[in-house]
Amino acid sequence: MSTILQDMMGMLSRKKVKKVKLDDYFIISRYETPHERLKPNPKVDTELILAKDLVSFVNNNTSKLVTLEPFNLLAGAGRSSTMPTNYNLIDISWDGLGSGDYILNLPPASSLTYRNIRIITDGSLDNGAQDKIFITAASGDTIDGGADFEISKRYEGASIWSNGAEWIVIQAKAH
Repeated sequence: MSTILQDMMGMLSRKKVKKVKLDDYFIISRYETPHERLKPNPKVDTELILAKDLVSFVNNNTSKLVTLEPFNLLAGAGRSSTMPTNYNLIDISWDGLGSGDYILNLPPASSLTYRNIRIITDGSLDNGAQDKIFITAASGDTIDGGADFEISKRYEGASIWSNGAEWIVIQAKAH
């Protein structure tokens, strides 16, 4: 039995809580594909890494801090755009050039299955009920059974999720 495994087994049998040090090692394994876990002899990638490198291993060596970068969108009366599919947060500002409706078209729910998208407004949407942002489902799709979802207040937002067939509002925020 390896020394690391013996140490782990010893900690488990003694039920001690051990504080992780940056120079501690961990054995990390990943299945090559999700389907491998169902096979009798799955293909597994295994690495021995230091605790200080665990964060970068989990985040695919991209960063030690996971961030949610917004797509900043400038909305205005009588205009529309299609939501970019490579962002999970859409931050909408109002251009202040008039009152009216703005339409944010969603991609088909089937193209973003199991994705959660957050759409928020900042403090620039100041005409209240006169300025409206309609989050509109693609043709054949719905948002909570309807064709669209309306945002008309400062700092309002919605978290929507695609089940592959429709968009579902899982949380809506209004002040």
